[in-house]
Amino acid sequence: MLAGNYYIIPIFLILVLVFWVIFVNKSPKRERETTITEVRDNFRKWSQTWENNEYEGDWLEDITIIVKTFERPCCIFRLLKSIRKYYPTVKILVCEDSRTNLFENQESPQKQIIWLTLPFEAGHTLGAGRNHLLNQVKTPYFFLCDDDHIFTEHTCLKTLLNFLEEFDYDLVGGSQGKEQYGTAIFEQVGEIVYQRFFQYHDVVTKNVVKCDRVSNTFLAKTAAIQTVGWEGRVMANEHAEFFLRASRQGLKIAQMGKIFVEHDRRCEPATGIGKWLGWILPHRDREYHNLMVGSTNWLGTRSQYAKTLQQKYCFEKNGIKKIIDTQSSSDYQKLKSLLTQA
Repeated sequence: MLAGNYYIIPIFLILVLVFWVIFVNKSPKRERETTITEVRDNFRKWSQTWENNEYEGDWLEDITIIVKTFERPCCIFRLLKSIRKYYPTVKILVCEDSRTNLFENQESPQKQIIWLTLPFEAGHTLGAGRNHLLNQVKTPYFFLCDDDHIFTEHTCLKTLLNFLEEFDYDLVGGSQGKEQYGTAIFEQVGEIVYQRFFQYHDVVTKNVVKCDRVSNTFLAKTAAIQTVGWEGRVMANEHAEFFLRASRQGLKIAQMGKIFVEHDRRCEPATGIGKWLGWILPHRDREYHNLMVGSTNWLGTRSQYAKTLQQKYCFEKNGIKKIIDTQSSSDYQKLKSLLTQA
């Protein structure tokens, strides 16, 4: 009797999915589905009507925000609008290497926003773009973020700056989402490096711990990071490799709680089933994903060429064979309690 009812489960799951698509996930047409021309026009219209009547203080003249963007025009537009909402005068440098860029190299679509471009490359090297941005920074500090981030009232640059100046650290990170920490320390055993997430070395002060790695949401001293730079030849693991070298060079790195940006990929291009299953897919468009990682197959896996570059420039260059991630819920809860103290 029970065997004959097994078909009920898949039918039920299909009905749940249909209900989600029709009723829950039904929303107005998202910006990510607009064309580059539309985004460019919207950007210029926004810039023409935007007025800066606020003065945040001289301290903001010491910071430049840098952003690397690739094939996500709606994302970068959304990010820039959110930055201007809270920091109308801060200088912003954007580096783009898309097939069709939003703006030309050195173009200034809005006061204090400079567009930089690099040649398009499938499997784009994120590190090369960040190095290009870093070379253009003229301020003593810079804030790094990704194009799919959104500034909020919790993205407090002044708090991060005060910490670096008071405690003489080189880099302090926020998080990508509330309590979504990228905190980790590195532990090398033989030729293997373990990236132990949610662990830290010491407590620096209230809501701040010393660590080796944070998320791509941090404020740093420009001169210190220029001695490290990103590996510009790889298509993956540039983040872990960057912080591994930074910690080995003795840079003082910290994680601060209660400072965060929102992280939302729903601004990405979306075609086919990605429009409807975007809430479970890591990237909503197969073509975009393949361009991002340099894949040439349907599965979207990295090519052997990309893997060879990773092995050579992420691992062999640093005298190791691989980087292995570890984490535990108990470590996360301990870290969270330290970073969210009232």
